[in-house]
Amino acid sequence: MFAETTSVGIDVARDRLDVYIRSTGEEMPFTNSRQGIKMLVGVVKSHNPSLVVMESTAGYEQAAAYAMTEADIPVSIVNAARVREYIRAKGVKAKTDRIDAKSLAEFGAVMLPRITILPDPAERELRHLVRRRTQLVAMKTQEQNHLHRASEKIRPYVEETLDALKKQIAQIEVEIAQVLRNNPQWRERSALLCSVPGIAMVTAATIIALLPEIGRVNRCQIAALVGVAPYNRDSGASENKRQIEGGRKDLRKALYMATMVAIRYNPVIRSFYNRLTAAGKAQKLAITACIRKMVVVINAMVREGEHWQPVVRKGEV
Repeated sequence: MFAETTSVGIDVARDRLDVYIRSTGEEMPFTNSRQGIKMLVGVVKSHNPSLVVMESTAGYEQAAAYAMTEADIPVSIVNAARVREYIRAKGVKAKTDRIDAKSLAEFGAVMLPRITILPDPAERELRHLVRRRTQLVAMKTQEQNHLHRASEKIRPYVEETLDALKKQIAQIEVEIAQVLRNNPQWRERSALLCSVPGIAMVTAATIIALLPEIGRVNRCQIAALVGVAPYNRDSGASENKRQIEGGRKDLRKALYMATMVAIRYNPVIRSFYNRLTAAGKAQKLAITACIRKMVVVINAMVREGEHWQPVVRKGEV
């Protein structure tokens, strides 16, 4: 009952934050700016909430979430799909920012989502660098595709853009390496991860930045966090193929590339992949299984503080 009367919902947009205070029924908007967030924190803190619930909204929620965490206000950043399913189950069809804020507060009171542990400033810096590199690499790929179709008139402009992107990527990689070197724990973890054939510095940094739970959860949980855990889709006598869903997209992309390298150069992953394909497993499914195996292996390595060993340990598959 305590949680029901003190939960707060915040609907997040790029320029606006709509707030619903469940204990009083108050609704109020704030600008999603430094000044607006400062006012928001003051108002929310005065109600002494047990939980503030926000959706993950393309990063627009981060400034408010960090500000409230620094003010010792418990915050839960939830997956928007979970809230939509909850609203749909209630039969609510209307959608406005005010309705969404109220639904978030009610979702927090009923479902009691866990409090989100936000990264510290050093972790934030590494995440920003890793994600910016990912963006630049995607832009470089687009420009390389444009280059193949570019006319002689346009080609120099595309090449100039490509050169600038390559320089920025190289500079960010230097900064990522420096951040890892400056943190003793990360330096040690990076060396451990890079001992796995297929994982290089950038992938290690991506794992450190986007998968802080590694080494602290079991193999099923780590696979689910990455988004490579298969889920059953059975009903009655019908048995459907298991499928993966959810997880952290940027992290999964990085691990996909690392696994493709590992299939060629890592004897354990290569043997596992060949065994699956020889048994008739589709290539795409075999690669997904190899990603899952890589995740389980490095999770065990970090937990035990052991570097790569080219043997299959019991319970890793």
